[in-house]
Amino acid sequence: MDDTNERIYIATAQGNNWIELDQDGNIDVFTSNKLNVHATKDINFTSDETIRMFAKKGIHMHSEDEIRVNAVKDINIKTDASIRSHSTV
Repeated sequence: MDDTNERIYIATAQGNNWIELDQDGNIDVFTSNKLNVHATKDINFTSDETIRMFAKKGIHMHSEDEIRVNAVKDINIKTDASIRSHSTV
């Protein structure tokens, strides 16, 4: 644990995983393998600006009930390939 240079830095011995809290209010988390979050109730992400998700191999969402997408303004979908939609109803 290192609290020098106006930050708190916690890392594993080999540096494969670390958490950094800096004086500007940023929190950075790194893992060289998996990051798992589990809750028996809700998980909420809230931002006064944007929430971004990036993945090199895909973003997969699954729900045993429903998935909702809502926007006050536009919804933009762009692909360099095809868009497929399938419903069994």
